[in-house]
Parts: sequence; C-alpha cells; structure tokens
Amino acid sequence: MALASSSNPALAQSSITFTATVSAASGTPTGSVNFLDGTTTLGLGTLSSRVATFTTSSLAVGAHSITAVYSGDANFTSSSSTALSQSIINYGVGTTGSGGSSQTVPPGGTATYTIDITPTSGTAFPTISTLTVTGLPTGATATLNSSGWTQLTNTSWSLPALATLSDVSLSFHVPAATAATLNGPRSSSGRLPPALASLFLLPFAVLLRRCGKGPGRAAFGLLLAVSFATITGLTGCGANNGFYGKGNSSQPTSYTVIVTVATGALSHSTDLTLTVQ
Repeated sequence: MALASSSNPALAQSSITFTATVSAASGTPTGSVNFLDGTTTLGLGTLSSRVATFTTSSLAVGAHSITAVYSGDANFTSSSSTALSQSIINYGVGTTGSGGSSQTVPPGGTATYTIDITPTSGTAFPTISTLTVTGLPTGATATLNSSGWTQLTNTSWSLPALATLSDVSLSFHVPAATAATLNGPRSSSGRLPPALASLFLLPFAVLLRRCGKGPGRAAFGLLLAVSFATITGLTGCGANNGFYGKGNSSQPTSYTVIVTVATGALSHSTDLTLTVQ
C-alpha cells in the first residue's frame, strides 16, 4: 500500500489530504482504510478504485508519523503502508539586529528595521507569503530592501511558495514637511504676534483719538484693550504646530508600525516603534 500527502511540510491549520492506494495484482479491493498518527486514529476513508483519502487541518505543530491500514474484504487481505513523516510548521515574526524594534528619526529621515521570519522547521513556506505594513505616519513611504519579494502595493509585498526565507530589511522614510512650513511661518507659541495684531487695531486707535475725553473715550479704550488681548491670544487655543503631533514641532511623536506576515491560514505580526523628533 502506498501513502502520500498533499503538502509536506504543511502549515498549521492548513488542510492536508492523505491518499492511500491499495495495490492488487487483479481485481478491485473494497472496504475502508484507517489513517493513523502514530497509534491515534485520525479518520477513515472508503476505497474507490483502490484509492482512499482523508483530509484534516487539526494536526499539531511538529513531526507526525502517519500510516494507512487497509482492513481487507472477502477477497483481499488487510495491509498497511510504511510510515510517512509529516511535518507541520508554524513561524514567528520579530526584529533582529542593532536597530531593534524602536528607532528615532528627524523629519525627512529614514529608519531601517530588520524583520526576522522564523519557521519552526525548515527554511521555506509551502504557500505564497505576503508582508504588509500599517500605521506609518501620513506621507511616509516604505521600502523593502531584500531580494525575492514582489511589490504588490506601496505597503505590501509577496514571496513565492517554497522560496528560501531570510531576514527582511524594511526602511521607512518620513516626510520633511511640517505644518509650519506648509502653512507659513508663525510664532512658536501659536499666537498672533503683537506687532501684527497692532496693525489690525490701528483703525480703532484712530477712532479712540477722535473720541476726545470723558466716559465715552474711557469705555472705548477698555473695549480696545479687550479686543487686543483677544486677538493676540485666540490663536494660542488648541494650537498644533507640528505635522507629527501636538504642540511644538520639536516634540517627539511616536507611531506604532505593524508588520504582518501571512501565509496559508496563518498570520503573525510584530510591532515597531517609529519616533519622529
């Protein structure tokens, strides 16, 4: 009896079909075939044209010894296959190298991370793999520096099935523009400079001079003072000078960038910290 697997190695949670073929010099064996993992019965397959199959996606990560046992019928005796060593793999995604998982760059700078994709067994995946980046700052770009991967979008790449896995180098370039440079210069406090505010109030000062003396002039003067304070302080409320975060643009702002590697039915991620200062 011959036994074959549809995928070996196979990824955890993926569907695997075991096929047993009962040999016979003449005639057609009938009945059923038991599929076993070691001494544990996985399931039963019914013979059709000498072939029985069993499909499962529940094998645990690791090595398995699979056998097929034919129970026989009125014309054919029972038989067993030789053991098939089936490997079920998973993988981890993390960072390696001196850069680690956290880096700080200035606006206009580039951070490079080394992503480590490590199978529990072997050096390749049996299915196509995709790598996706999410959480980048607005306007930032991602570049995958490693060979073998094909770019799908601005933030995703694919690796062919059975391609040898190696560390992946990812670079993120953040834009140099800030809100201050986009919207024109302004003071670090976010308020309208007093000299500029005075230009807005100049016509009111002329009117104040013409009001002469007395209660009317005093009231108008008070109104002028309140207006000046309001204009110079209003723009300070809720000011956001930095493209990368709240407050002064020199303050650091951190982003959690997620790198996800998916293959077969599995998907694993690692978080990177990108700080712009």
